[in-house]
Amino acid sequence: MLNGLGSSQEQLSAEQAFGRYTLLKKLAQGGMAEVWLAKQRGIERFEKKLVIKRILPKFAGDREFKEMFLNEARIAAQFSHPNIVQIYDMGEVGGSYYIAMEYVNGQDLGRVIRRVQTLRQQIPLPIAIRIIALCCEGLYYAHTRADDTGRPLKVIHRDISPQNILVGFDGSVKLVDFGIAKAVDTAAMTKSGHIKGKLSYMAPEQPTSKTIDHRVDIFAIGLTLYEMLSNTRPLKRSTDAATFMAALACKIPPLAYVSKVLPELETIVMKAIAKDREARYADARQLGMALERYLVAQQQIAGPVQISEMMAALFAELPLGVPRRLPGAPPPPQVDPSCALTPRDPLIPPPLPVRVPAAQHARVETPVATPGPWAPGTPVGKGDRYLIRRKLGEGPMTDVYLCASLGLAGFDKNVAIKKPRAGAAKGEAFASAFIREASLAAAIGHGTVVRILDFDQHGGTPFYAMEYVRGRSLADVIQRGKERRRPLPPRLVGWIGEQMAQGVSLAHQLGDQEGQLLGVFHLNLWPGNVLVAYDGAVKVTDIGTASRGKPGYGSPEQVRGEALDARADVFSLGVVLWEALTGRRLFDGDSEEEIRSAVESQDIVPPSLLNFFDVPEALSEVVMRALDRDPERRFQSAEELRQALEGARVGGAGSSGEGEVARYMRELYGGEIAKQAELDQAPVSVPIPAEVAAPESVEISPVSEPGAWVPIQLSPEPEADPPEAETVIAGADLTASMKSDGGDRGK
Repeated sequence: MLNGLGSSQEQLSAEQAFGRYTLLKKLAQGGMAEVWLAKQRGIERFEKKLVIKRILPKFAGDREFKEMFLNEARIAAQFSHPNIVQIYDMGEVGGSYYIAMEYVNGQDLGRVIRRVQTLRQQIPLPIAIRIIALCCEGLYYAHTRADDTGRPLKVIHRDISPQNILVGFDGSVKLVDFGIAKAVDTAAMTKSGHIKGKLSYMAPEQPTSKTIDHRVDIFAIGLTLYEMLSNTRPLKRSTDAATFMAALACKIPPLAYVSKVLPELETIVMKAIAKDREARYADARQLGMALERYLVAQQQIAGPVQISEMMAALFAELPLGVPRRLPGAPPPPQVDPSCALTPRDPLIPPPLPVRVPAAQHARVETPVATPGPWAPGTPVGKGDRYLIRRKLGEGPMTDVYLCASLGLAGFDKNVAIKKPRAGAAKGEAFASAFIREASLAAAIGHGTVVRILDFDQHGGTPFYAMEYVRGRSLADVIQRGKERRRPLPPRLVGWIGEQMAQGVSLAHQLGDQEGQLLGVFHLNLWPGNVLVAYDGAVKVTDIGTASRGKPGYGSPEQVRGEALDARADVFSLGVVLWEALTGRRLFDGDSEEEIRSAVESQDIVPPSLLNFFDVPEALSEVVMRALDRDPERRFQSAEELRQALEGARVGGAGSSGEGEVARYMRELYGGEIAKQAELDQAPVSVPIPAEVAAPESVEISPVSEPGAWVPIQLSPEPEADPPEAETVIAGADLTASMKSDGGDRGK
């Protein structure tokens, strides 16, 4: 949620306790809710900023509103996407219902547009297109989101507007109010016929049709791009009634009449905002791909760095507090190869020669009955906020548990809890590395990196809670693809590579409050440290914890023990991409010495010559450049690699994204996905008494490549129920109950 720096802020004279959170300042208030900047504290000086959206007291007793609010929040809580604000928690304090959600340090797009208009400027065209293309990714994810049987959930936002698009100072772009706006409006519409959404961004069929679909969101996002390119709002009128009539008529001037754009771009925008929904793009992905292809054709690719620089220039007077490199900051520092970072922040302990394997968890075939304080059914954490469901797996130094994060009745969100194994936490070196891992990952807070939610202790043992990624490691996906003779298609490998590169790039940009880089590098990138969720999301783990990389994945300079910079991670990304494209390890051997020698001298065959599929030459060239042994000839940053992968993907045939990855995962893992979903939501068993507890040693099934986070359960593929019709009840009295375009419902 937004750091809405503006006139609506209300600074508290003192921090105010609110349940498990602390309220810092009010960011905004609307007709139905107020939004607060808050923080959540843990042990060892761990703090995490978030946003609390609190329902106003006058709606607390509205039973219908409450039920719809809770139901929609549960749906929105299932989303985990880089371009959608994530919901962490929902609860009630003193009769006041609230939702805790992700904190986005930035501005909403409406404020960005107003700022450039005030300065008599315009958002640079490539950046405007990039922002909308990223929004399309988030919309497509939500529109195509399915349950574990593959049945579509048919989620529609219905209130897309610049005020519901957040642009972070770090270059991130996120949609907000998915499902929450729907819950608010549904309750109001049931009682008084309110129309859903802001009138000046509303598709013409939205106020009059009983059946709308996802194309109302395509219209609204297209109209937002029209506004960004022209600095005009074509449907906005002086009164709500006039705006309503203009929305129904939908007579929008051609973009070329109000903006100097090329005909190719005008065609894209006008198709998105066609009055007839059948003439619009069939889905948000098609619109996003059309915009990306336009940028490639014009040789104008904008990414998070360019968006970040624009935000810094537009809002230079605001205290950014952004963990990234500011314009003019010194170049990235080089670090000793045994370290993952150069410490500058007192919250981050010095680098230690300790390896903390976070993602190397063996798969557990059945729930493990763990005796003692970590038994299933045991509440842990401050206020007993987490309930242990089962043990997911273990590594040499850590255990990982699946837990329910408890909120209001009927709302619980699965999280993963990671703790040191017995005896490991007593070592000062390991404890420091464990804290450092949590601090760095929590500072990134992006959908391409596993999010850290909390840092606490139970029975004297520290642990941190992180988002639960239900899926497999990329190592497992590659291996399963080989076994099933169903390897990853190159277009999906390219897209997965983009997500990996973005997560790594964000780590490289971590800085202190003065914008000085911390010098955080991964240095242990391999397929086991990349998670692929069943819903198609891709996330990087283990950032900032490596003292030495996994043999065969480090760069030549890392093997030689030389000083390292971000380009070492670029090489490792190239190795992972090569392996994903070919299904085999690039550098292998019977000993570490043989592997090191291969990294330094083995001939590297282009993946286009080895793959079952035809690898596009453009993609093969990108991988080979990342694998150049001379750092000066490689891509100079992970962001540069990401842009090159994007260009190769957009210029090729076929579609790619979360939806396509999710379909591939369903083909690969079949009924295991539904079986695991059932296991994840199974009632928690009662803790086993100590006198009848199982022995401490637990038999773990062997795996060819460690890194999977989920148990395997084989079962036949379930048949999906027929999809339900996507319906929305229209207002009874449209003209009498129109919602004001100025209302923002608590933004």
